[in-house]
Amino acid sequence: PDYSFLPDSHPNAVFTGYLPTACDYRLATDNIMDLTHADYLHIGSLDTHGAIARTRASVREDGQSIHCDWWLPNSIAIDVFKPNLANPDAPVDAWFEVCWDPPALMVLRAGATPAGRPREEGVDVQAVHLMTPETETTTHYFFGSARHFNVEDAGLNHFLREFITEAFRTQDKPMLEAQQRSIGSEDLLTRRPIALLGDAGGLRVRRALERLLLAERDHAAAVGP
Repeated sequence: PDYSFLPDSHPNAVFTGYLPTACDYRLATDNIMDLTHADYLHIGSLDTHGAIARTRASVREDGQSIHCDWWLPNSIAIDVFKPNLANPDAPVDAWFEVCWDPPALMVLRAGATPAGRPREEGVDVQAVHLMTPETETTTHYFFGSARHFNVEDAGLNHFLREFITEAFRTQDKPMLEAQQRSIGSEDLLTRRPIALLGDAGGLRVRRALERLLLAERDHAAAVGP
């Protein structure tokens, strides 16, 4: 995967971080592939006032990559974007796009522009979310972000880094770890979970990952020790 937007962006517009998380790396992946969780978990900061939860994502495969995209025309900007828009309360066209590459490498792109206007006139952010399994129930979560607006504002960069890190630490992380405690050592899909509108991308990823793991096991068995 090409993550050159991180080193190629203005230094004041980039931040990276790391958060150890006590959950299976696939649960952490589900969290990024299903962004409808923002309307329940991040109310008042990263939520879309219900718009993304009501929208069916476009899911497609491109080679081994899986894309899960939401397009929210004539909606309300998320609060973290509002101060950087000319008219914070005016309707916007918003986008949320996730690209997954195996085994657990994701790029999330999010932005908003005045309704009916080109993307270039709005705000746009690209972020990487990279999950590395430590054990069956713990994950090294690496993240990085680059924004494409107000790129020379180091103060804004510090604010966004602290804001995003705190949101994950106090909202996503406790939710994921509580899920892991509930699931225990079982595989999630063996519990026959009910699939909701936002689960399409995550389920597609889990199926693709299982195919790759099965092919790897078959190859290892054929080759032998």
